[in-house]
Order: sequence, then structure tokens, then C-alpha cells
Amino acid sequence: MPKIKIGNNSTAPSRVVQVKNDTALRSIASQIRSISLSNLHRLAVFSLLSVAPAYGTTVIAVTTNDSAYLGADSRTQPSGSICKIVARNGVAVGFSGLLRDSATGYDVARDINTALSGSRDLVQALNSLRTDIGPGLGRSLEWGRRNAPKEYRAFDGKQALSILVIGFSSNAPSISVISWTAQNGRVIRQDGRELGPNQFNGIGTLDALISYLSLNRQWFQAPPQQRIQSALEIENSAAPAEVGPPFSIVQIDRRGVRWLNRGPCEESH
Repeated sequence: MPKIKIGNNSTAPSRVVQVKNDTALRSIASQIRSISLSNLHRLAVFSLLSVAPAYGTTVIAVTTNDSAYLGADSRTQPSGSICKIVARNGVAVGFSGLLRDSATGYDVARDINTALSGSRDLVQALNSLRTDIGPGLGRSLEWGRRNAPKEYRAFDGKQALSILVIGFSSNAPSISVISWTAQNGRVIRQDGRELGPNQFNGIGTLDALISYLSLNRQWFQAPPQQRIQSALEIENSAAPAEVGPPFSIVQIDRRGVRWLNRGPCEESH
């Protein structure tokens, strides 16, 4: 069996797990970019966050032949819960990382809502997300760089935000990942590979799930909603202080958006 290296970040050692030769599992393993918890804590301090970063967020997407599903936990630190999914106009977005701060007024959920509100399809939504999120995130990080340079230097070079996007592309369900990294006072965007039908992907805290999937291949045969629910429960069991309920799960098919479990997400999401 091939070895898959699961990397946390540039300052933490990678963990190697044994997995069977499975395209979906290798894809998710290669795209994991977990956020440094200690560095996000420093960022929370210097950015005067009104809502703490989603330290250990887990967001999972699954596609079938005719639908796309997205699920997320709601835990924030040091306590409380928050909706981590925005869904409208046939597109749903889950997010992990620096979500908002009161110093600059940055709010990723608001920026995602703005991007999706004017989008007619997934292609337009992805383009809007790529251009609309970076400026506010950049202002938040720049505030930290200018006002707390020591703490910012510890954060520099790490991912500040990742989003997982589902919708329909060329009449087929699709999953996309977009991430932003703080680097030398700038925000660098990375676009992940788009995945089509019968795939899955995730962002945030995923180590426990990857270990579970290497030994429990029946997970891939379960219904999509059950797969997402179990994935979130696995990460919650492994790190209850970082990943926790209530969970939110949304489905998108050719008819539009359908919430299977809203969790803390209100109707406006």
C-alpha cells in the first residue's frame, strides 16, 4: 500500500498513514492544509476577534452522480458555536480559518454571501469568491502585521482561510477548494483541483478521519449524508474541544439547495 503524508503546516511534523490505493482518499490527503492552532491563537489576540477563529473546524463534501453534499461542525474557540456554511443560488460554501474580526470589520460569511448573491452559476460563483474574499482577509492580516509584528511573524507563511465549494459544473456535481495564505504582508490564493461526481474532499481538521478510512473502507459505500455525519462525529470524538456539534449538512441537486440539517445556520444562510 502506498504511504500518504498528511502535513499540518510548515512548522509541524507530517504524519504518515497507510492507506489502500483509492483515488478519493489520496486526493483528500494531498489537499489537506490544516491550520496552526497556536498561530491562530496569536492572530486572535492581536486582531481583537469578536468571534474566535474556527481552530479545529471540519468541513466535508461528498458528491454522487446527481447531487453534492456539504457538512460542517460549528465549534469555535474559546467556546460557542457558529454557522460555517453559506448556501444560495445553487452553490454552498463551507469555511475554516480566520472567520471575522472587529478591528477591521472583516467577515468571511458576509463576503461569501455577497459573492454568491450575484452569481448565476458555479463558474461565476467561484470567480466571485476568488476576488471578493481576499481583500477583506488581507486587511485583517495587514492590521495584525502592522500592530503586532512579532505575533504576525509567527503566523506568516501559514494558511489563514480555506473554503470548500459545492455546486453543479457542466450539469454534474462538483467540489472545489480555495485557500489563502499570509506571506510577507500579502495574501496568496491557492486554487485546488476541481472534483466531479462520486468524490469527496475536506478542509480543516481531518487526521482522525484519514486514519479511520484507511481501515474502514465501508464508509465509501454508505449514503452521503451518513458519510458526512460519521466523519464529523469521528473528528468530534478525537478532538471534542476543537470540533463539535451541532452539525450542519446541505444538499444541492439540479432543483437547488436543500438543508438536511441546519444546525446553527439560519434561513438567511
